[in-house]
Amino acid sequence: MEPAPTRRYEPLDRPVRLPEYALFAALDVAAFAAFIWPNRPVITAAFVIAVATLVTSLARLLLPAPRYSLTRAAFAVIALLVVIMLFSLGGTSH
Repeated sequence: MEPAPTRRYEPLDRPVRLPEYALFAALDVAAFAAFIWPNRPVITAAFVIAVATLVTSLARLLLPAPRYSLTRAAFAVIALLVVIMLFSLGGTSH
């Protein structure tokens, strides 16, 4: 009788480092501020933070080799949605 082959399963969620959580918290605050005070400097700052969050999350997911992280995937999706919503605010700001 042969022993069953051992398989190493990837965890559903890889740990996310504190700077990534801090960047996501900054995204939350900046997006909220952009909707409360829709002026160009606040929207621009929120846009920069959203793009930084999106790029950081995608880089950590895809580089150097693709690996799955549910938290980072959620950060990337939320950052993308914030970018889309900020574009809609950009046309109506004074």
